[in-house]
Amino acid sequence: PLLGHEAVTLGITISTDGTKIVSGGYDGKIIMWNAETRTIIRIIIPRMSGANLGITSLKFSPDGKTFASTSRDGTCTVWNSETGELLLNFDDHQDKVETVAYSPNGMKIASGSSDHTIRVRNAHTGERLTQPLLHADVVRWMVWSPDSRQLISACQDGQIYFWSAPTGTQLGSPLQAHLSAINCMAISPSGSLLASASDDHTARLWSTVTRQPFGRVLQHNDMVPTVAFSPNGQFVATGGKEGIFLWDISQEGVIATNVPLFPSAPIPHFAGVIDQPSSSSDSPAGSLRPSTPASNVPSDGAQGMSSLPIAPAGGVASPHGTIPVPVTHVAPRKLGFFYKLLHRKRKGTERRGNPDDAQTN
Repeated sequence: PLLGHEAVTLGITISTDGTKIVSGGYDGKIIMWNAETRTIIRIIIPRMSGANLGITSLKFSPDGKTFASTSRDGTCTVWNSETGELLLNFDDHQDKVETVAYSPNGMKIASGSSDHTIRVRNAHTGERLTQPLLHADVVRWMVWSPDSRQLISACQDGQIYFWSAPTGTQLGSPLQAHLSAINCMAISPSGSLLASASDDHTARLWSTVTRQPFGRVLQHNDMVPTVAFSPNGQFVATGGKEGIFLWDISQEGVIATNVPLFPSAPIPHFAGVIDQPSSSSDSPAGSLRPSTPASNVPSDGAQGMSSLPIAPAGGVASPHGTIPVPVTHVAPRKLGFFYKLLHRKRKGTERRGNPDDAQTN
């Protein structure tokens, strides 16, 4: 485990070259780690106003030269990932900043807040590029389209908003996607499908062109904290208290069974796929059926976390606690989906996993 934080860590991100891990949490610290040696490179303690200490999210830029942090005091800060130097600081949100996202081309950075707004800026100069993007509720998640021309945001009230990135104009009316808060979204590699995961016990797929539902509702028995697409766009994974479910959106039938999980522990946000099938396009239709989680692994009274990034080489770092990070390869496609587990009694640690330790079905 990586020991350094003195409280729960809420955010973690891995550099694009897989050499650095950055973590942050309620202790107000940002810690940069060497991913290979698992040693601390430096500790950054941002200045925060009032008693609102705590890092809420972190994200590396696409080129890995900078990373952004957001905090409970309403600030979003950009740092040099080599030196730890503060490059930009934005303090115009009126409440906690929940999420941050770089555009895929690295030119823009968006921050979403409990003040019901998104601020879009030039990622290099900090210049505000649009007026604040107004929402009816707390902004919980954001994703960019692959071409960086559209920003999609999700809210506490279950609505999804679509925005023109060049102008900041809202594209149509909000989509009432869920009956409760949206916890996570993912966009397919082609940009044609959007997946959303919610407290209403469902994950759903949407056409980004028509904004109509795609396929059937992915029903769960509890809240769904996380959702992710495979890189080829053929598969969706959802995670929660029930475990991890793999859904085939290209053909009928279950694609994976007996995935080793902690079924009684909430599954956090994850991403994954070590190898993918040869096809690289999204399927226009298909039946969606979940895999069956295993039930033979004890949960030991655990609870889930907020983020789980994957390094290019396949290693994975996860926030706080004593956190096993098993990996499953599902032959022949070798889908590797990662999850993490928090032991409530131990806070302030991280653990890295490696796909080489995976089991193969």
